[in-house]
Amino acid sequence: MSFSFSSSQDESHSTLHSGNVVSNTANANDSPQSDRNDVDLATRIHAASRAIHHKLHHGVVGRLLLAIPPNTNSPHLYALGISRFARIYSVFETAWREYLSTSSHSSSAELSTNDQARYHALLSQAYISTLARSQRLTSDLTNLKTEWGDNITTAQEGNDVAVRDTVTHVTQTCLKKPYVLLAYSWIMYMALFNGGRWIRDQLINAGPQFWFQQNENIDKADALIGPSFLSFWFFDDAEDGEDVKRAFKAAFVEASRKYLTQDECADVIRETNAMFQHCLNIVSEIDLVVALEREKKDEELRNTNFRGLKAFDRHVLLTVIILGVSLAMAVSYNGRFMTCLGY
Repeated sequence: MSFSFSSSQDESHSTLHSGNVVSNTANANDSPQSDRNDVDLATRIHAASRAIHHKLHHGVVGRLLLAIPPNTNSPHLYALGISRFARIYSVFETAWREYLSTSSHSSSAELSTNDQARYHALLSQAYISTLARSQRLTSDLTNLKTEWGDNITTAQEGNDVAVRDTVTHVTQTCLKKPYVLLAYSWIMYMALFNGGRWIRDQLINAGPQFWFQQNENIDKADALIGPSFLSFWFFDDAEDGEDVKRAFKAAFVEASRKYLTQDECADVIRETNAMFQHCLNIVSEIDLVVALEREKKDEELRNTNFRGLKAFDRHVLLTVIILGVSLAMAVSYNGRFMTCLGY
């Protein structure tokens, strides 16, 4: 791989300690950062993660159908799931913004010798502000809690180990290798583009009765579903996110070729698979939480039925006693009456 930051054809290029560099020359008309590595990072990620991506996709789709009518009549399960993934968006988007907030006005020469300056240039070029989802997710979850109160639960203490492990992993990895933010962005944002519209349609089709506890005006409630609870899945543009998708993919490919070494590209690919596995762990944890909730509800129902049965048994026993006493009194009275009649 080569990095060139000079405009002279005759100037040879130095080797970066962070990756393998091949001697190369630049065209005099090229920009200082015109040389690239030969890695098509997006294609390599797709090839390397195809199997685990397929597994996660089917896991999410299958569970989505269990979280909407006719399998359930409230957004409780949806909120439980999306709240966990919201924490992933929050941690990597925050890390990205904080890294870019550090001042960096490096020259071409500094980019060739200073990794942090190079990473800053990489993440600046790859950053698409309109893609940020954290605030939208916070708004959606806040509105759901306002609408449904205690019926909406999110990640609970002790039942969010997989989520906390993911957050810790992302935080620590970004401190060591900030360029792997590309891996997280590729997974979490491309999911919005490739399957998000279908998921959004399923959620909207659940109807206002599903999203609102009380909706006196059905038409109005229907129009409020998206802005109130599903803004995460929407883009504020005429092309419904297609232009944002094109910009993101172009910036991703351009920045990775311009600023990453081959070894760093390999790191991004490995981290992509690691994040897919973290997401699978979170899905499995959601299954566990749902199972525990159902077990708790079943136990409460059994206890309620048992208490009701005990009350019923007491009522039946009292009735039997009363009937028994009444029958005994009747038999006794009948015997005395018959005796009086001379029988």
